[in-house]
Amino acid sequence: MGQFFTKYFPNVVPIWSGDGGVTQAINETLYMTVLTAVVAGILGIVIGILLVLT
Repeated sequence: MGQFFTKYFPNVVPIWSGDGGVTQAINETLYMTVLTAVVAGILGIVIGILLVLT
């Protein structure tokens, strides 16, 4: 499979395997998304409890 990409898509191989490649971008995106979801969930629960109690 690697030979296929090297032969037909020579510019794609460095993008996927470099230091700033696609895998790093995917990891950073997932990290930001999960962190934001956790923070939003915690804040939502706190605000919801305060809303019910007042």
